[in-house]
Amino acid sequence: NIIDRPCPSLIAASTVEWLQKYLQDSDMFSGALARFQISILRKPTKEAKAIPASFKVSPEWVAVFRKLESLSGTFTLSDEARDLYEVWFEHHRKFAMAQDKFLQSFLGRLEGVVHKYALIYKCIDIALCQTTDNIITVEEYSYAIAKVSWDKEMICDCYTELIAPPNYQQTKILEIMKKRSDDNGMISRSKIVTYANLLVKEFEEIIQTLITRNLVREKKRGRYVFYQIVKDQD
Repeated sequence: NIIDRPCPSLIAASTVEWLQKYLQDSDMFSGALARFQISILRKPTKEAKAIPASFKVSPEWVAVFRKLESLSGTFTLSDEARDLYEVWFEHHRKFAMAQDKFLQSFLGRLEGVVHKYALIYKCIDIALCQTTDNIITVEEYSYAIAKVSWDKEMICDCYTELIAPPNYQQTKILEIMKKRSDDNGMISRSKIVTYANLLVKEFEEIIQTLITRNLVREKKRGRYVFYQIVKDQD
């Protein structure tokens, strides 16, 4: 059988340490990780709660879900909600553009996610019979912005943790730079690629991580690119 327009939802739990150990640079920069909404448990719960083997959804919630399935049509923003979005968008874009280009790709997705959150809140209000129109109100949109602001905080925290530890290839490149650099501490891109025995694409991902972590700086001499270890890290 063919499933029409499938929308899989993946829920998983892990630790920062596991992700640091097994995630590759390509996982960070391919866009795959940016498609997940990340939540970090800042403080462990004091009381352990067992997940029930099974549970029954109440008839009231079944009715809500059935109504959600039947919703259709075009949803629009009220004038106040549109004004609120424009103010939020300006601040969010300014913050995102001040980050490195890889974190920008994570944060950029929130510009569309905030609309989806607002749509979810509107649909729930309709399903609960709190409204009948398809116009998203400023109150519903403020809930969406609050949720996406929390997402932004989680993304920034997780991203900072994930780029913190050097992996084997990063360490290898740093060692090559220390041993093979000239008297000015400079080494060309081609030499690093040769000594590290890496594909150019692999090298680009690793070196950008080192630049993001402020371990290496890039310098250009005409059409040639050189790299230098940041002195504070020597």
